[in-house]
Amino acid sequence: MDNFISLLQRGGPALWLLAGCLVILFWLAFEKLRVYRKLNSPSPLSWDEIKQGKRSDGCRSLIYRFLTGQAQLTDPHKNELFRQDFMLKAEIELSGGLPVLATISVISPFIGLFGTVLGIMRAFFQVAQKGNLSPAVVGAGIAEALISTAFGLLVAVLSVIFYNWFKVLRDRALENLEILQNQIDLSA
Repeated sequence: MDNFISLLQRGGPALWLLAGCLVILFWLAFEKLRVYRKLNSPSPLSWDEIKQGKRSDGCRSLIYRFLTGQAQLTDPHKNELFRQDFMLKAEIELSGGLPVLATISVISPFIGLFGTVLGIMRAFFQVAQKGNLSPAVVGAGIAEALISTAFGLLVAVLSVIFYNWFKVLRDRALENLEILQNQIDLSA
């Protein structure tokens, strides 16, 4: 842990920004995992039980919420409006956080590059102060500067992986809801 903190201190302000992005990234990933685990849990009741008006208040399953709303409707016009509204709300709920992941994936390489530029400038200032152009002075400054680039790329790669993974999970959940809607239509 001490090495990580000293690395952040040597990397400068850009590395602190990237560390903040990394914290946001992992917090968001864990939050999204928790949401998907809750939303995709199985319904505690069968479709027939739900149509009879039985409810399970503790269930947060996305499919269960759809089925309970569907069971309460008898008017075909309201039924279609309910489905459109529900799919829109489900997409909004499942898409939460994806823009933040996309933003982190785009800005983190630039923050890393900014840190590299600052580090190289710092290295040249040290060379100018010491009046010594030895490889040890220049190499240490460049190495510290490249820490920002590496960290920025790491944060970008992780955020792209999480973004794509959660996008696939969202798309699958929405497709499963559409399949369920078709199955309800066929059974009616």
